[in-house]
Amino acid sequence: MAIAPSSGPLVLRFGAFEADLHSGELRKNGVRVRLPEQPFRLLTILLEHPGEMVTREDLQKRLWADGTFVDFEQGLNAAVKRLREALEDPAESPRLIETVPRRGYRFIGPLEARPGRIESLAVLPLENLSGDPEQEYFADGMTEALISSLARIGALRVTSRTTAMHYKGVHRPLREIARELHVDGIVEGTVLRSEDRVRISAQLVDGHSDTHLWAETYDRDLRDVLALQSEVAQAIVREVQVKLTPHDQAHFARARPVNSEAYVDYLKGRYYWNKRTAEGFVKGAQYFQRAIDKDPTYAPAYAGLSDCAGGAGFRGFVYPDAGCGRAKSAARRALEIDETAEAHASLAWAIMHYDFDFLAAEKECQRAIELNPRYATAHQWLAECLFGQGRFSESLAENERAHELDPLSLIINASYASSLSGVGRYEDAIKQARKTLELDPNLLPGHEILGQTYEAEGKLEESIAEYRKANELEPTPSNFAMLACAYAKAGRMAETRKILDKLTAISAQRYVGAYPLAIVHLALGEKEEALRLLEQSFVERDVLLHRCAAEGDLRGARLEANAPRGQRHRAGAARRHHEAIPAFDIRGGVQAQGGNTHNRAHQRRASHAGLHLPRHRRRVLRTCDGRNQSEQDESDYEGGTNEPTIVGHTASFSCGFQDPRRGCALEVTAYLRAAGGTSQFIYVQRDLAPRTLIPQGG
Repeated sequence: MAIAPSSGPLVLRFGAFEADLHSGELRKNGVRVRLPEQPFRLLTILLEHPGEMVTREDLQKRLWADGTFVDFEQGLNAAVKRLREALEDPAESPRLIETVPRRGYRFIGPLEARPGRIESLAVLPLENLSGDPEQEYFADGMTEALISSLARIGALRVTSRTTAMHYKGVHRPLREIARELHVDGIVEGTVLRSEDRVRISAQLVDGHSDTHLWAETYDRDLRDVLALQSEVAQAIVREVQVKLTPHDQAHFARARPVNSEAYVDYLKGRYYWNKRTAEGFVKGAQYFQRAIDKDPTYAPAYAGLSDCAGGAGFRGFVYPDAGCGRAKSAARRALEIDETAEAHASLAWAIMHYDFDFLAAEKECQRAIELNPRYATAHQWLAECLFGQGRFSESLAENERAHELDPLSLIINASYASSLSGVGRYEDAIKQARKTLELDPNLLPGHEILGQTYEAEGKLEESIAEYRKANELEPTPSNFAMLACAYAKAGRMAETRKILDKLTAISAQRYVGAYPLAIVHLALGEKEEALRLLEQSFVERDVLLHRCAAEGDLRGARLEANAPRGQRHRAGAARRHHEAIPAFDIRGGVQAQGGNTHNRAHQRRASHAGLHLPRHRRRVLRTCDGRNQSEQDESDYEGGTNEPTIVGHTASFSCGFQDPRRGCALEVTAYLRAAGGTSQFIYVQRDLAPRTLIPQGG
């Protein structure tokens, strides 16, 4: 019977030789034998049909399928000669390859197949043997820890936790699961915790042949659980014969005893964090803090606290200081104890949404990826960071990488759809968002991104339907604001006003950031109040403020994402370029300079080239650099050498309105600038009244 290498990476052994059909290597007694590609391909074809004659015509079709080889006879004879030399198999007395005169060749040696090298793994969720549903968090946590340990090994590709967890409680053939996940091996097992003891049973199965390769049971004190996880991971690594680098070995050597109660609290924290809900963030943070109180040197608990606080802050569940501000402090503390990819990524998320310092956040993400190139979340958050800088194509590439690493992660799938929308691939974005919702119809970001994409296309009724669904799932201020702006674009101002009244009422009961209120006021044409609230949102570090550049939340206003890293724009050149830039008029939806009203992606790409800074005066109203939050002196810019230079990431919007104090029309641009670790919120007034500065608050 034919042995097809396409069924999996097999190693075929014959006598002292073995052919690794996956790596293309021939070995004798474990030592590699030099053999060119063409003779090895010839050997592979013969091994596919042991005992059967393969005709010269078939060999010609397989080896020179493109017909480019002129002298087939000479080429085939040369390949057979090189193969015989490598196998030490003379044509006069063959042991392995028999020549059928003028017809073809036959493999006649003894042949056995064994599983090939395992270069990729999936760890299926460990089964909880306690019978207590309350212990599920422990089984899930041990699964995640084992995945994390194996994923740090550079030579081994490991399926992510979120993708693996889709197979929790699923009883299907392992070969089928391996094929779906495109992995060579499967790790499965059980876990049982009894008071301060933990028992893990694990086995490694070849994903192509369903052959059991290794199994072991471990029984340890809970204090030694980190060493236990390391021991299990190292046993699997030895079995799959992966070569460890010094960095890999150092990782396994770092395992230390841990306070058992702190570790249990840590696992409970991760269990709730993975729910990504308001309750999950709150409970997760509580458990992480309890773990820290019991073991102040346990770095993963600080990283977990950072993730929960950052998530709660991003969703607007808590004040910014208690959200991303707390997240930044916790991530820094985690890094002081132990440098990990997870802590660097957590810090990146915090400073991106608390300091608005995208360049520093980008560096943290890059460091996380250096430490663990397969950490999908680091790639996803780097994509968010690049998106916030207006670097949409780079953002899409990072999200594609994250999606490759973790194809079943709901959050990463939604983020990928958002990046597709960001580069104007609206049809692809809608398809991706719908695929995401097939995995979970109640996934909030999926409906948000569908709503945003439909709105960008001008399909307002579809957009409103998705925003309403998002509000049914989670009625946050951000979701209310998006729905209100869509209503305004559709001319349904009464509904927009109702939502504003509702947000105002909610703000009297709990925290509501100024940013959602600002964009609703802007949608209603109340521009001075929008400016006042935007300045307030900067002062309070509203986590949503960064979206004014990234996602176009200032609907109905001119929106720009410009000044890429290291590039300087002078006002005069920017003014000349700006004449060709499509922009939204402040009245909402009317194109100010021609072009497609709804093509936000084109607008983003065009505005990326320069700032619109006509003759004006400027005032820095607030500076957030961790040291100073006071007003700074006004500066005059009347053109020529005094024109301003903008460096770093800048987000802006412009609006025109009547100033009752002056009796004249004004155009005011508000800039959020982040560069060199400092963020500034700036008002720039057009030179219609050159000696009048817009006072703070409007």
